[in-house]
Amino acid sequence: MIRKTILLLALLTLCLFASACADGLGDPFPETTVTLINGETLSLPALAEGKQCILLHFWATWCPPCEQEFPLLQSAYEAFSDTVEVVALSVDPADTDEKLIHYADTHNLSFSIGNGAATDLAERYQVTGIPTTLIIDRYGTVCYIASGRMPDEESFLRLMDYYSQEPYPVSLLSPDLPPERIDGTNPSPDQLTETLEAEGLIFSDSLFPFAYPMTCDETESRTVLTPSIPDGIEGESRIEMTVDAHAGDSLAMTFSMHTLPSLNVIRLSTQEKTLLAFSGDHAWDTAVYTFSEDYAGPLILSFTRFSAGDQEETTFVDSLALYPAGASVPLSTLAPRAAADVLAFASPDADRIVLHGADAFLGSLSDKVTIFLAQENEVHLTALLPDSINPETALFVSTFDNNTTPAASMGVYSVDSAESTGYLVTLLNLYTDASDVKPHAVVLLLRDEHNLSLLLQNLSAAYGNEVTWEKAPDTSPASPGA
Repeated sequence: MIRKTILLLALLTLCLFASACADGLGDPFPETTVTLINGETLSLPALAEGKQCILLHFWATWCPPCEQEFPLLQSAYEAFSDTVEVVALSVDPADTDEKLIHYADTHNLSFSIGNGAATDLAERYQVTGIPTTLIIDRYGTVCYIASGRMPDEESFLRLMDYYSQEPYPVSLLSPDLPPERIDGTNPSPDQLTETLEAEGLIFSDSLFPFAYPMTCDETESRTVLTPSIPDGIEGESRIEMTVDAHAGDSLAMTFSMHTLPSLNVIRLSTQEKTLLAFSGDHAWDTAVYTFSEDYAGPLILSFTRFSAGDQEETTFVDSLALYPAGASVPLSTLAPRAAADVLAFASPDADRIVLHGADAFLGSLSDKVTIFLAQENEVHLTALLPDSINPETALFVSTFDNNTTPAASMGVYSVDSAESTGYLVTLLNLYTDASDVKPHAVVLLLRDEHNLSLLLQNLSAAYGNEVTWEKAPDTSPASPGA
């Protein structure tokens, strides 16, 4: 087991696939029982039934960064002990109860402490360095994972504050540290109704405490709604409303925007589903969403800036209204998308290949992996996206240089090699939205057969079976658009 773990860790480093591995973010936390140093037995995540969230901390008594971090965690815990449960589990079997009790006493720690080495939690969540912090929310979902020492008490306070807030009806995943609380007020419901010429919508003047307000403004002789996120800041502005829609009813929104493609997005959504989402450049386009079934509940109109640069950005919403079925609905000015029900990739200068005996490796990347074998340092790629993926919000992120490309405009990608960068593969991770924490699909690029051979050797050693390859059969579309 130790030998296999060492081989796997070496392979993770060599192949650079750790960045795409399913690390558990967004997954239900498994039912686990741990014994604390006071003899009490805890069941996770059932413990969260009396709290808003659990902060699960992996550490060891010999770890200097853990020791530096504990005063920060203890202080934050004292501020949120009514709503947040902290459970600190040592990953070292040598940390006996006696040693842990002495540590807790000498460091004045009052939260729950135990030894988690007997559980599979550290392995499950790929804890290769300590300290590591997880947040399990009130729904038992793993919403935050971070390895390394928190820089200050404020970081712990932000985590605890964000996951103690009321209410949030669905799990909120945070690949990075959540935002701080923001002061401000949204326009009144009457102002929103007048500005957006709204019909069939009931607006709320409440403000999501971690989002910037929307503001009413005028531009090009139009009264508009616009986000108030300060220049150069990543964040979100939003307003909330309720709607009582029947099957066949339509929402029509007229908007204008000039933003970074795929990275800064205007979105109309329910709490669980995106109805309309746009990015890039639009000049007073009208978008229409027609309900396929009855829906009565909340809607959120938001603008999210995922990337803040020095470019000038504008985003305006001119109108938003609900039209009953059979009523005259404004026509959409957006170009229709060709319907497709497949996801496929093509390259004029690389061969598509398949691996046999590597299901565990490929599954750790995504359930949709396409592999190309190149003979150059660069690969030209095009994509055919299914109709379920919005090309305005989808993007590809390359592990070669973290280059981010809108899905609507794939192009030329550089490829790692053992000789050039020390990595055997380059991964292009397809995210359907910049807010996604896991890729929807992965394109794996290999520089040449030499790098492929090295990859096969490492995979065979790591998984204990022979891994082979062959050119992919020509059963998928020859090229996007074919």
